[in-house]
Amino acid sequence: MEFKQFKQKLQEHFQQIIQNHNVLFLTDVDKDIIWDTYLNSFSDEERQGHNCNCCKQFLRPYANVVVIENNKLKSMWDFDIDSPFTDAIKQLSALVLSAPVKDVFVPTFPKLGTDFNRILFTEVKSQWEL
Repeated sequence: MEFKQFKQKLQEHFQQIIQNHNVLFLTDVDKDIIWDTYLNSFSDEERQGHNCNCCKQFLRPYANVVVIENNKLKSMWDFDIDSPFTDAIKQLSALVLSAPVKDVFVPTFPKLGTDFNRILFTEVKSQWEL
């Protein structure tokens, strides 16, 4: 599975879980632990392809966003996906859902992530946008 397909499924799932919720929350997970969990979910051969600034800049502030549904936490990572992303979403979900809610999520941008990262007149495709 390509990253583009993974991103699309994540976007669709995120839209589904937030459509009926007026309030989003953050769980109390250290941003570095989120990043390390994501990277360590991949094999040594796969890891370097996901170790980029775009991934890091999306995961650190947004990976621990949850909703409360029927008195249970639900994360953006609670969906099924094919390899090589299966372990990543399972591990991120378990990490995020194991922590207590610490705050209400108040976004400061109209969307989470970006499709492009501009570097010296060159557009580099970003991996994240919700």
